[in-house]
Amino acid sequence: MISLDFSNFQDLLKAFGALGGVGALIAVVVNILKTVGWVKDGQAPTVSTGLNLVGLILLFAVGVLKPDADVTGADRLAGDLAFVLTTVFGFVWQLVSARLTHQMALAGIAVIGKSYTMEKDRAAKDRAYPYEQMHRE
Repeated sequence: MISLDFSNFQDLLKAFGALGGVGALIAVVVNILKTVGWVKDGQAPTVSTGLNLVGLILLFAVGVLKPDADVTGADRLAGDLAFVLTTVFGFVWQLVSARLTHQMALAGIAVIGKSYTMEKDRAAKDRAYPYEQMHRE
């Protein structure tokens, strides 16, 4: 169990450094925010530092208000949440990127870009798809 009896600032930093689950959760949150575009290129270190500072302040507040709190259990929960978020976000991103790749790059290419729905649409609307438009004579 991590001691929350902070006699100096170094003890607070040691306690926060021992919280690996919180660090993993912060990393996952920053990566998700980068992927969805809420964190722009070059802003990730600033956002990560800000979230770590918030975590440090929360740890200090818990140490002052409730020194007997089970911080180790909360850290374990944060680590589990980071794992679940990584798995779910990875799966969702895989579905999105597969669909976009098919629509943007493979649509209309023989064999690998085969789509019965597209064939029905093309027959109904007589429209060409991106690959066909690039390679028309």
